[in-house]
Amino acid sequence: MDKIKSDVKTEGGTFELSEANEYMTLSSKYDWGRTTIDFSKLKSEHILGDLGNDGIEDAVINVNAYYGGNSEHLILYVFSKTSNDWKLVFEVNASDKLLKDCDKGKFYPKKIEKGFLIGESQCFKDSDPHCCPSLRYQTTVKLENDRLISIEKKKK
Repeated sequence: MDKIKSDVKTEGGTFELSEANEYMTLSSKYDWGRTTIDFSKLKSEHILGDLGNDGIEDAVINVNAYYGGNSEHLILYVFSKTSNDWKLVFEVNASDKLLKDCDKGKFYPKKIEKGFLIGESQCFKDSDPHCCPSLRYQTTVKLENDRLISIEKKKK
């Protein structure tokens, strides 16, 4: 993957990018401590395609954010290709209700197809244990006003 811009401002703060061996680390300094986000920099491990049918290649990077203790969140970072690097467009928590279209659960992206992000929503029933969502849906998501919004959900 080409170089990704560092010092990108997001809702979470300013992110800095560092490289080590075959991985990059994206870190953010928050008031309550250091948050570290690790993801592979191997192009084959990311979701690439034209998200939104605007003729610009996009990358959706699926990462886990560690806030310390046992607090972990799945966050999707959406980048767009510029002439020689990648620009962070926005971030969204995989637990965002608009993204997964259920009250409790997460969305896991799989591919970009025909301008849409296709993935799996794993949702919890009230009776499900914390570890194990029992509802699984193939979910189609569209990019709208710098937000990812679920537009179709099919039971698996």
